[in-house]
Amino acid sequence: MPHDNIASVDEIIEVAEHIYQDPVIQGFINATEEVKRNDYWLKNTEEGMSDIYIEAQAQMIIQEWYL
Repeated sequence: MPHDNIASVDEIIEVAEHIYQDPVIQGFINATEEVKRNDYWLKNTEEGMSDIYIEAQAQMIIQEWYL
């Protein structure tokens, strides 16, 4: 990130908030427990796992917004 350590905190929060509003993330948050347990990430993402999906979203946003 092209910010110093102090300024980057605000940017990281902005990226996290953007990811939190992502339709896939919101779909999981608002899904029933049955949907969540029934391979939600495999069915709704190419990555197949929440942590890999979130990391990919963060990387995409950082590349688009900051690089």
